[in-house]
Amino acid sequence: MKPAHRTGDYLSRYARLFKIDEKLRAGGKPSHAALAGELGVSTRTIQRDFDYLNLSLHAPLAYDAKKKGWFYREETFFLPQLLATADDLLALLLVRQAIEQYAGTPYAAAAKRAFELVEKALPEQGRLASAWVKSRVAFTDFPPPEIPEAVWRARLESLRTARPLEIAYAKPGEPAQTRRVDPYGLIVSEGNWYLYTHDHQRNARRTFLLARIESAIVTTDPYTTPADFDLTAYVRAGFAGLQADGEPAQRVRITFTKAASHAMAERKWHPEQRESRDAAGRLTIEVEARAEFQLRRRLAGFAAEIESVTWCR
Repeated sequence: MKPAHRTGDYLSRYARLFKIDEKLRAGGKPSHAALAGELGVSTRTIQRDFDYLNLSLHAPLAYDAKKKGWFYREETFFLPQLLATADDLLALLLVRQAIEQYAGTPYAAAAKRAFELVEKALPEQGRLASAWVKSRVAFTDFPPPEIPEAVWRARLESLRTARPLEIAYAKPGEPAQTRRVDPYGLIVSEGNWYLYTHDHQRNARRTFLLARIESAIVTTDPYTTPADFDLTAYVRAGFAGLQADGEPAQRVRITFTKAASHAMAERKWHPEQRESRDAAGRLTIEVEARAEFQLRRRLAGFAAEIESVTWCR
């Protein structure tokens, strides 16, 4: 077998790990001796690499006594790749901070562990950058409501297997009601998680706030998501990702006070909003969306900055 480099040349640990990972995935079940010979290092070095894979990266390593070689017990395992550029590293670390979006879900701890695993595979300069980003970048919002783990897992199973859910859904101040729904997708809007569905009782599409679902059970009969349904297009046509299904599109024209117009021009209300200014410098934006309730909620939050609102029905 031709060595990957001249004997005596030294590959970094990370370069060796990727070569070892490549050989394990190839299915040949290489031995320590075979890997040492190909990579030009000692079997003791290969053993240290395997210890690092096992103890630090939690690789599912297994030994085949018949073939006297190693393999992965789980094909889904991946070895975190080194990032190509400083921009790639920064982007990943910013996502690491944004993982607080998962607070309140059973996956918050798992998501953090996943990023810690990636960080362990970074060279020293990468880990230093990680510490810098974590100490200088913060994502904040209202603390999200807790979502029961059983509800979260049932929702994932329903979406994965295309089987309906039976949920107990409780609006504020009302007793829980049993609903049977076909989940079409999951939407995160302004820190809250929503399940977009076809509601059997209403025979119409409805959106449910996950935090209001007290229990959820996956049923047996499969359902089919309409072929023309596109979650991305649906979210874009709404306001802050949500719609009021069955309602016609509402167009609203919002004029801000002169004092607030400069600041409001820095804010995007909708991806397809139209903007104009009058002679006095007042900003007017025009938005069309199937989510009047969301629009009114947003307008109420900026009442002091708004001079007039015109609904075009």
